[in-house]
Amino acid sequence: MRSIEERINEIEEEIRRTQYNKATEKHIGLLKAKIARLRELQEKGSKGARRVGVRKNGDATCALCGPPSAGKSTILTAITDAESKVADYAFTTTGVIEGTMIYRGAHIQIFDTPGLIEGASSGKGMGKEILSTLRVSDLLLIVLDVDRAEEKESIEKELYASGIRLNRKKPDISVKKRDRGGIEVHGFGDKSFVKSIATEAGILNASIYVGRGTTVEDIVDHFSGNAVYPKALWILNKADTGEEIEGFDVCISAKTGRNMDRLKELIFEKLELIRVYTSIEADEPMILKKGSTVRDFALKLHRDFESRFRYARVWGSSVKFDGQLVGLEHKLRDGDRIEITLSTQKNV
Repeated sequence: MRSIEERINEIEEEIRRTQYNKATEKHIGLLKAKIARLRELQEKGSKGARRVGVRKNGDATCALCGPPSAGKSTILTAITDAESKVADYAFTTTGVIEGTMIYRGAHIQIFDTPGLIEGASSGKGMGKEILSTLRVSDLLLIVLDVDRAEEKESIEKELYASGIRLNRKKPDISVKKRDRGGIEVHGFGDKSFVKSIATEAGILNASIYVGRGTTVEDIVDHFSGNAVYPKALWILNKADTGEEIEGFDVCISAKTGRNMDRLKELIFEKLELIRVYTSIEADEPMILKKGSTVRDFALKLHRDFESRFRYARVWGSSVKFDGQLVGLEHKLRDGDRIEITLSTQKNV
């Protein structure tokens, strides 16, 4: 009887032999779904690889990643309160090191991870441990240096192979499981293909909605349950003499300090954080995600504030005039100041 690994290898070989085009993409998608199902069974039947037990804290979490000796540790030391070990040889960092970057009142947690090498998605070079840290991060800071800028494509492939979808929105797919009735597919796309992928994932009875613009790849990713969708910044380090190379969000020199302030600014912007102040006089902001409402603000202050909420006054760009009365669903903007009035008893 063939082992799970042998079955996976056979399917991967079939995918390699199949030329990818519009006529074959759904067949390849189904093969990938079969692999995802087999890997799930494989993990359940083994102890699995050791994972790095990182604990998220602060207002957001970032992870520095990239090939060995790209200067990740130097960057961590430059922009946070951490002192990651720095040396002129590869694999200086053999574990995850944590630091905190304080910027515009936000406390941003940053992990420095060991060098990512080819084959990391298969477990080479602490690959599984590194990737487990990347998968829980809100933003990936992918670092290469000027002498190895061409490795960008190989890094993208390793991340993709591990289910990390950079700078992409999570597919608009929802699944409501039920006890009977089979599978019903609503929305857009090839409904029979969606049914086949859902069945391969072990779903036999469900109502499934597929949003407009959803691709074959999106459908496979959703039902595999392995895909994550972090934001990412591509950083070119060791650009000491002012190099500018296309395909990178910022070219820096952690050694000389070039563009390090710009890097901090980009991190804050990419995380889509906003600062909201608790009163007219407050100097320290509360950090929220872009699109947050008065309800989110109230809950972050205290869990009882939502149930005791009467109204709020807001000063800033989210209102037509300063001191405007707003309700819980009002969306806040960066720099807003807010005062909440509460009832003495919880609302019924």
